[in-house]
Amino acid sequence: MNIKLFQIVVVGFFFFILCISSCHSYRRCSAESKPQSTQQPPCLTETSTPSAIQPTPSESEIPQTPSQTSTPSAIQPTPSTSEIPPSQTSTPTFIPPSGSPSSSEIPPSQTSTPTFIPPSASNVPPSGTPSQTKNPLPSVSSSPITTKNGLSISGMDILFNDKPMKIWGVRVGSASQSQALTDQLIANLDIYKNLGVNTMIVYYMGTSGGYSDPFSSDGKSIDVAHQSRMEKIIDACASRNMIVIVGIFYQISNSVHLKDWTASVQAVATVADLLKKKNYTNVIINIANEQNSGTYGTLPWAGVNNPNKIFQMINAVKQVDPNRFVGAGGYDHNKNIIIGKNSVVDVLLFNTNGPEVSKDLFNRFVSKGVNKPMINVETFGAWTKNFLPPGVFPSSVKDTYTREVDDSIQSRGLGICFHSNPWYQGPSVDSSYPIRFDLGGMGTSQDPGVKWYFLYLNTHSTP
Repeated sequence: MNIKLFQIVVVGFFFFILCISSCHSYRRCSAESKPQSTQQPPCLTETSTPSAIQPTPSESEIPQTPSQTSTPSAIQPTPSTSEIPPSQTSTPTFIPPSGSPSSSEIPPSQTSTPTFIPPSASNVPPSGTPSQTKNPLPSVSSSPITTKNGLSISGMDILFNDKPMKIWGVRVGSASQSQALTDQLIANLDIYKNLGVNTMIVYYMGTSGGYSDPFSSDGKSIDVAHQSRMEKIIDACASRNMIVIVGIFYQISNSVHLKDWTASVQAVATVADLLKKKNYTNVIINIANEQNSGTYGTLPWAGVNNPNKIFQMINAVKQVDPNRFVGAGGYDHNKNIIIGKNSVVDVLLFNTNGPEVSKDLFNRFVSKGVNKPMINVETFGAWTKNFLPPGVFPSSVKDTYTREVDDSIQSRGLGICFHSNPWYQGPSVDSSYPIRFDLGGMGTSQDPGVKWYFLYLNTHSTP
């Protein structure tokens, strides 16, 4: 009996142990089979947003802005390929001088050509390594193009200090050729201003009344005295809220300094740089007087006869000073259309060679797609040599001049500049005739002068 009881106890004990072991195994397996929590640790939650975990795009993947890529199509030349061969439209590259935009601030274009260096001072070219940046071209739109200058352009209008300004000018092209001529012009500016004139046209190389080549052979500097006279004229006009159209090249020279075309393009960059350093707010650059003139002949800058070369020089200005307004033109009106339609040209600066009607030419240019301000910078040209002695004008000729005023008033976007070769460029007609910037009298033999025109302008024009 005792043995049987002992056996029962032993079997029961082992059964009890087996039950406990089985229960423990079941709980462990059950715990291991439960799903893990979806909650992330705090350190992962803070950095798991898509923007933070995306890889940084490579440089080639970053969308490019216009300043990082090629120049927008809006600034490409308008003339057809037959008019302007692509091989001739490349633009020189210039190293910005101290104080000019750095190479990183100048957006690259798709062409590169020889390097030109604007001077760091009026007579001292800078040292340094040629820049690898390429020429930026100006963009043109129908909305106002505001610059750091007081000048801006909105459609067909020139604005000065944010107000539309109808251009009423005078061609005084040789005014920077001597101190006496500079002083004479400045002494008469108030009279012109009071009679409604707001623009003066002066050329570095002068006109047929007096001319020179003030540039160094490489184009990197300008005669210091000449530059000083030009600046005095610009300063005097600026103080009267008057514009100066600063011309560069003329088709006659008694002493050629510039050695070749490359130096001539460099001279344009030098002018742009010096004007920029003075921070002038009242200057438009005119590349060349009568760019189509056959008298340029074999001069080093004779390439201005070709509109493509004009564009090259304008680009040279824009690379040094993108905010500077630049124009060109002549009396070959087919070339004027090509020049006027090109988007690098801000203002079409044309001439009339004889009693052509500026309004008719203006309408012709507009019909051909020129949609920017236009200024006749030399009304009637050499035709005015016919009216002698200086300051004497037949009534019919006076009517031709005053008609230009009336027509310009009716033509938004058209400016005109008075010109009389015997009065303002006297020596080109006869060495005994002086260059005169005073107004004289009423245009008769008893009272010679050009005052009659400006009195008419004053009573008929609007600012």
